[in-house]
Formats: sequence, structure tokens, C-alpha cells
Amino acid sequence: MAKKEMTKSEVNKLLSDVPDDRRFWSCDGQQLKNMSELETYLKAVSHDTFHYHVNESKNDFGNWVRDVMGDEKLSQALQKSKTQAQAARCVNERISELKVHIKTKKPLIKFTKSDTQHSFSIFN
Repeated sequence: MAKKEMTKSEVNKLLSDVPDDRRFWSCDGQQLKNMSELETYLKAVSHDTFHYHVNESKNDFGNWVRDVMGDEKLSQALQKSKTQAQAARCVNERISELKVHIKTKKPLIKFTKSDTQHSFSIFN
């Protein structure tokens, strides 16, 4: 992973709605367009629906967050989450972290993929 400082614009983008054609479509018909809706959904979704999207062979929520929202850090946390409560907590903590960064310019880590290097750093 390569390092890169997150700008206020990048943080705002992570907290914003995704384009309509990039929404998450759940198997129960629900559509999610941002992190806040993802958190709410994870708290309320049925056990069966959650495990349709998160199981040994896939994690649709983590993939969507990485591939559509571009948040590698949250994606990694979701990939490790085995329960709805863990997943919802990860999203809640990431939203809080991003909001604090906007208000205080608290240092944030941005993870990006790199073919040759795996590292991270903290930036102001």
C-alpha cells in the first residue's frame, strides 16, 4: 500500500452519495447510496440477508466500499467483520473519523494499492 494525504475534498467525497448507477443493491431490494445508509442498513438487515452478502466466499459490502466509494481502510475493516454488529461498528467508526478530520484536520491515513510496496503513514 502506498501513502497519500487525504484532502478535505476526498473526505467529503467518501461521505457523499455515490452516483445512482453505482448504488449498492441488496438481495432484499434495498438500495444504499452512502456510508450513513450502509451503517443504518447493517443495523437492521436480517441475518439471512447479511450472510447472503457476507460469507466465506465474498463480502459484497467491503467490495462495494472499496470499488465504488474508494475507501480502502473501511473496506479492509469490513472484510474482517464476521457479524452485522462488527460491520456496523466499523462503518460508524469510519464516519466519525472522517467527520473529525473535516472539523479538526486531524491526521488521517489513506491507503492506496501499490504493486511493489506495502506501507502506510500518517499525514497532517
